[in-house]
Amino acid sequence: MVVPPRGLITVGIADLRADPDDHSELVDQAHLNEQVTVLGARSDWRYVQGADQYFGWVRTDQLFEIPGSNSDGIVAVLLADVHERESRNSPVIERLPRATVIAGEIDVMPLMPVMVRVSRNTWLLARLSR
Repeated sequence: MVVPPRGLITVGIADLRADPDDHSELVDQAHLNEQVTVLGARSDWRYVQGADQYFGWVRTDQLFEIPGSNSDGIVAVLLADVHERESRNSPVIERLPRATVIAGEIDVMPLMPVMVRVSRNTWLLARLSR
């Protein structure tokens, strides 16, 4: 499971570009204090997704990356087993596809295998990466 960091736009309007270049196609705009999910980096640019689900590249001088903002997880394997109880030996009752968001506080060591609560009665065996 991948836990992407969050960021806040720090300028009135930040252009989100198709490529990390000021002359690249404009795909969207984000507004002051809008929260985005940071999905990638290339030199002075960050690849982000806004609340409107649009993706684009924004310059780092227009973004504040929130320290310790990784609270949701995203399934990064093709199918992730969901267990009935907090045990690897418990029955698998469902499988979550890649890119499924797991909301909630996740506070463990990176790359440590853990059981993450998916709902009140279900658990996901995960290896977290920050």
